[in-house]
Amino acid sequence: MPPLRAVITAAAVALAVTATSHSVHAAAPPDAPTPTYICDKTIVGVKHKGWGWLNCAASEGAPPFGEVQGTFLILSRKNSGPTLKCRQKQRDKYPSGRAQLPDQIIGFFCAPVPPS
Repeated sequence: MPPLRAVITAAAVALAVTATSHSVHAAAPPDAPTPTYICDKTIVGVKHKGWGWLNCAASEGAPPFGEVQGTFLILSRKNSGPTLKCRQKQRDKYPSGRAQLPDQIIGFFCAPVPPS
């Protein structure tokens, strides 16, 4: 049986390699398009929530149903509300939104994007 010090050292190296490779795979390429939802209407809610509803569609890899992870945009098709940028709070491991297209998309940590 190998000495305990060798086992602990090998485990520490394996953990460091796993932690490093995980963060590399989790990062999106800088030129990757932002997942986007476009709906007839958008609204900014309380506590950083944002909604898009009515005739919503997904593009740029945004999931049409279920939990949404990472940063995404909610656009208003009829300029009836603000453009919202929603993101995930890493420390909570909580999704950044929930999609139920074509009815609605809800973002949990969103802010209006200033017009350009």
